[in-house]
Amino acid sequence: RRRERLCAMAGVLYGLDKELAEREAAKRDTKLEETVRAYVEEVSGESVGADLLESLKDGTILCKLINAVSPGAVKKIHESKMPFKQMENIANFLKACRSALNMHESDL
Repeated sequence: RRRERLCAMAGVLYGLDKELAEREAAKRDTKLEETVRAYVEEVSGESVGADLLESLKDGTILCKLINAVSPGAVKKIHESKMPFKQMENIANFLKACRSALNMHESDL
């Protein structure tokens, strides 16, 4: 019983942690996120998880998205969970946006 209480309390935030979580949640537009999620899933063919930001942070879905729009724009997509490989995916996505889609720096 004590263990159940501790597990239940683990998800509860207090003080500064709670305030920061509330600020972050207030910044997010759930309707816009749903629109983006639907677009990404339709174009890339990949399923996006419940948390859009968490799903995109490793860059794999972003790379698959740009490859769906411009085939071969990203040659190698790293499935690794190592941070430097995730950063490489995102860098490759941004590079492909600049070159394959002719996007300006200010649009990224």
